[in-house]
Amino acid sequence: QQQQGIRLVQGPTARSIYFQFDVAREESLDEPGRPNPLRDVRVRRAIYQAIDMNTITRVVLRGSTVAAGIPIAPAIGGFVREANERLPFDADASRRLLAEAGYPNGFRLTLNCPNNRYINDEAICQAATAMLQRVGIQARLDAMPFGRFLQRGGAGEYQFYMLGWTPGNFDMTNPARELLGEGSFNWGRFRDDRMNALVTEISTLSPDNPRRQQLAAEYWGRFRELLPMIPLHQEPQVFAVRDTVADFTMRVQEDLELRWVRMRAN
Repeated sequence: QQQQGIRLVQGPTARSIYFQFDVAREESLDEPGRPNPLRDVRVRRAIYQAIDMNTITRVVLRGSTVAAGIPIAPAIGGFVREANERLPFDADASRRLLAEAGYPNGFRLTLNCPNNRYINDEAICQAATAMLQRVGIQARLDAMPFGRFLQRGGAGEYQFYMLGWTPGNFDMTNPARELLGEGSFNWGRFRDDRMNALVTEISTLSPDNPRRQQLAAEYWGRFRELLPMIPLHQEPQVFAVRDTVADFTMRVQEDLELRWVRMRAN
């Protein structure tokens, strides 16, 4: 409940929250002896289109941010607005894709999530798990404190998991390497030679070089074809601001600089 004399200011940060698939493991973790269904892009697309992110952002995140189609925020170098449009939520399409891929009756799948790291992280995962169950996937949630979550993820114990990332250099080259390339947080072991070649060239170009944005658009186009992860949203931030503050600028860096705060004159 909002207190008198205090207003809430909320909006997105530069941290992207996403679900990622293990596309390298040949055998399913949840059904030993059976193939890993997440190696099939039709299955990955079916999972993506089964998740209604607009409802999650409205209900679970209370409208504090917006759904995303690529795993970088608008403030990050290499952001491509056209690529940020999500695939449409479509449960019927999900069921068709699962049947095409040879899973008309679904399969068992665990979603691994932290429960004390991101805003409403476990609640987002609970909602997504229920949505997957509605299209026939026997999904279950395994949520845990972030320290244990990191240990298990680094040990390669996940097939499908939630993680969040803020690029340290505020450029797409960071997550392209750390999450989708040779970096230690690519727990899904995704590799694509074309995407790696694109990001290598992008890293040699200055931010104002128009070719850089063309290559970024190609990179994110390839990302949308292969779907190694499901971008969810930008992590929200909420500040309580006293009425004595006339103007307050919220920064996607998640820090507070007093030069962006203006007090009311008495």
